[in-house]
Amino acid sequence: MKDKPLVSVILPTYNGAECIAEAIQSVLDQTYPNIELIVVDDGSTDGTKAIVESFSDKGVQFVAKPKNSGIADSLNVGILQAKGQYFARMDDDDVCMPERLMAQVEFLEQHPDVVVCATNDQNKGGDRPYLTDTELKIGLLFRNVIIHASVMMPMEVIKKYMYTVDMVPSEDYDLWSRLLNEGKFYKLEAPLMFIRYSADGQTATRRHEQLHLNVGIFKRIARCYGFNWDEAYESAVFKYIGHDYSMPAYTLLKLIEWFEQLLTQNNIKGMFPKSTFENELRYQENTFVTKYFYNRTLKDKIMPFIKLPLRLKLQVVKFYLNKHNA
Repeated sequence: MKDKPLVSVILPTYNGAECIAEAIQSVLDQTYPNIELIVVDDGSTDGTKAIVESFSDKGVQFVAKPKNSGIADSLNVGILQAKGQYFARMDDDDVCMPERLMAQVEFLEQHPDVVVCATNDQNKGGDRPYLTDTELKIGLLFRNVIIHASVMMPMEVIKKYMYTVDMVPSEDYDLWSRLLNEGKFYKLEAPLMFIRYSADGQTATRRHEQLHLNVGIFKRIARCYGFNWDEAYESAVFKYIGHDYSMPAYTLLKLIEWFEQLLTQNNIKGMFPKSTFENELRYQENTFVTKYFYNRTLKDKIMPFIKLPLRLKLQVVKFYLNKHNA
């Protein structure tokens, strides 16, 4: 079985003592037989080092950085040391299902045109599958729809692109935006990860910074697909990305206008299948608009509602009727 491709699992950690033993054990318990696990410690001040070193007899490699320099740098350190044919992500507070790596290697071996293979997550569902290349790449135009810690990629691809250190905490969204023309993306439908979502995690605590970074990534993705970026919509799009429901009626209408421009451009240029693109666009638009009204006081709902297009008025009414009948 050792003749199977070597998978390098890179696990960056910072003060991860509470959960890291479970994370490491879930990698060691994989049904896939040929792996190396590289744990890169970003200057932890808790008991992380001792916990990792207790696994050293099982082939876990421990790399201690001299100072804290962030997750993207830790990933790059691990990638440069890796010897595998495939790169797999792992976080210090998550858990892999035993068959995760086997499923991803088998998929990538059968689909050499795929450069990003993610999986679903047992802890957080949703009503949008985002499985195929088309679904994922349309989804990425509106938000990051790929679970970073679930990803496996060909090592030659990640070593070519690496992580951009100054894009943390959007280092993953930035990476996907630079890989769009490198190959296909895919997400395995099976929930092969258990992800812990923490309110005090890096993404949560650095949310405002992330939003500023995401606007630039957003522009890059839109232009990569062939959409024209109009600066007149930037303020509305920024609030949309940040789930900011405080925008006045005028800004909401600019956002709706931006959605329509995307739809028109796609219909003309044919970047994506028309029905698939419109379905996702309407989902994103409807979701934002209904949450916009739900999060506003009654007096602040009147003027925006009056100005809404009829189809969105009906959507808002439907939302409240469903909520009342629930």
